[in-house]
Amino acid sequence: MLCTLILTTKRVTLKKMKTFSSFFLRSVSKPLKGAYTFIDKGFIFLEYHSSAEVVYAGGDLKAEIIFCSGGINNEVFFAEKLADKFHKDGEIGFAESATISGFRSALSYSTKLKKEDEGKSPWLMGNDVLSLEACYKEAGIKVTASDIHRADWISWFLSGMTYSHFIGLWKGISNNRFPRVKALEFGGFRVPDTFAYLTSKGISYKMISGYKWQEDCRIIFAVERVFKGKSATELSLGINKSCGPAFWNASYEVVATVGEGFDLVASCSFPISKDFSLNIGGGTYSTKSLLGERQAKNMKKGRSSDAFISMSYWY
Repeated sequence: MLCTLILTTKRVTLKKMKTFSSFFLRSVSKPLKGAYTFIDKGFIFLEYHSSAEVVYAGGDLKAEIIFCSGGINNEVFFAEKLADKFHKDGEIGFAESATISGFRSALSYSTKLKKEDEGKSPWLMGNDVLSLEACYKEAGIKVTASDIHRADWISWFLSGMTYSHFIGLWKGISNNRFPRVKALEFGGFRVPDTFAYLTSKGISYKMISGYKWQEDCRIIFAVERVFKGKSATELSLGINKSCGPAFWNASYEVVATVGEGFDLVASCSFPISKDFSLNIGGGTYSTKSLLGERQAKNMKKGRSSDAFISMSYWY
């Protein structure tokens, strides 16, 4: 079972809930209370962020779209990070691979408006996909609820993780047992995974790949582009490096993103034992960028920064 828990020491109100990096705070109403999500098995994750304060520009459509898309985007981001770890480790359990390849949360929402919701404000519909459709329409962006569902399917078909899972399924049926699923790589290059994000400019697809330069060093590259809505493109380049005993077997990762703005994220992981690890890191984001608007804590400023510390356990 995979359990994710994020704790905060600050009270979080409705307007602070649903940005991208604060999604799991949505049920927080008192200090030291958290929100949980469960998928299959394999990982427990505990994280504390330096800031639970989220400030919107107030009343503008960009803020409304970011608010409505926060929950869906965070689940996609979670799947993205799990897929990154899968490729770093080279393999993953069959049940976990099914979880990652099927992580398409927008499909859980209906595309049809309930009769009792007719005429309601998008904020009161209780359906993020339909709320987003209404917000996009008001912003003059031609994105419908069906487009959002279609984006999930497109990203699923264009992800190497999906085919890793089916290869594992075929081997499991053939051998009457389900082995660990192997990451798909050719000549050291990672078969790309694609993730659909909902941005203030429309629907974007983020395609992530990488190259195993050395056994303990990977080059990371990604491109994110809005294909449905207002044009926008971002490129990411980074490195993931594992160190030896002289540096406590730590691994670090640095990723820079350019295009609509400039974002920089850095993290370091220290293995405490075979299954436990301590992770620290932080990032600085432009509120004008596709990545930045999902991560920024304060939309009134041009830049926003964050730091985190987390504990993780694989079992």
